Amino acid sequence: PEVRRHIALHEERLAQYRAIEARDFPSTKALSRGQRIQYMILKKGIRYEQGEIDWGREMLVVMEAS
Repeated sequence: PEVRRHIALHEERLAQYRAIEARDFPSTKALSRGQRIQYMILKKGIRYEQGEIDWGREMLVVMEAS
């Protein structure tokens, strides 16, 4: 149950980050240097959350195989 909770938590946070990305950083908008820096920080968060989700899913496979 804890791994499933972990996955759900990170899926929720990833969805929030993706919503921010869509709202604040559309691909057609030219960004200032400061905005590009903010976007890079957001992208780091997106990658972190996706990594935690991927890890959790792999862990479930391992746990269910035992």
